[in-house]
Amino acid sequence: MRNVTSWIKNILTVFFATLIALVFAEVLLRVMGIGYGNSPLERSQTYHHVHPSNYQFFMHDPNGEYGGYQVYYDELGFRVPNGFSRINELQNLDEAVLFLGDSFTEGRQVNYHKTFVSLVSDQLDVPTVNLGVSSYSPLIYELQVENIVSQFNADFVVLQIYSNDFDGDASYLQKAVFENNKIIGIDGGENNTLISIARNSFLLRFLRKSQLLLQTILSNSQAL
Repeated sequence: MRNVTSWIKNILTVFFATLIALVFAEVLLRVMGIGYGNSPLERSQTYHHVHPSNYQFFMHDPNGEYGGYQVYYDELGFRVPNGFSRINELQNLDEAVLFLGDSFTEGRQVNYHKTFVSLVSDQLDVPTVNLGVSSYSPLIYELQVENIVSQFNADFVVLQIYSNDFDGDASYLQKAVFENNKIIGIDGGENNTLISIARNSFLLRFLRKSQLLLQTILSNSQAL
């Protein structure tokens, strides 16, 4: 009986020690602001996919080509230069320039001040709004113009488009929702609740980053 009691105590000790260590690691990563990420996306019934709203992460690339800076998304899921959203304050500015596009416009591969959108803002000395989202295509741009661009008083809208953007329309068209022959959305399906919850854990994001890094190292070693 004593052996059983001792065994249970050992199990509980290991369990609580592990739990405390995990909580400490989570708190430490949050204090340091190191919540790793790369291209977080959530499903959308209107735009097929969007970035998480009011979200930030420490950019990393498993191949080590870029990263090492913070990426911020505002309440609409669009990239902004810092943790403070500017959407509401810019909606009434006539001189604001809006940019539509995919990952090239969003520019996650560089710090925000080095993106094309930010460089234009600096050169022209006008506020800019970056509405770029990875893997967007002309069908989604049409929805953005109808639902988002129309809320601004800006006189200038820049659409950055590439030939491969039209390839995405072929797959998006199969999931498009029409009303009176007008597209009103592209159904991306339901979100995975577990992934959404895990995305808010800095520790799980660190473990995911480590997993991707290990996969890359093993893949590169096998290619040699």
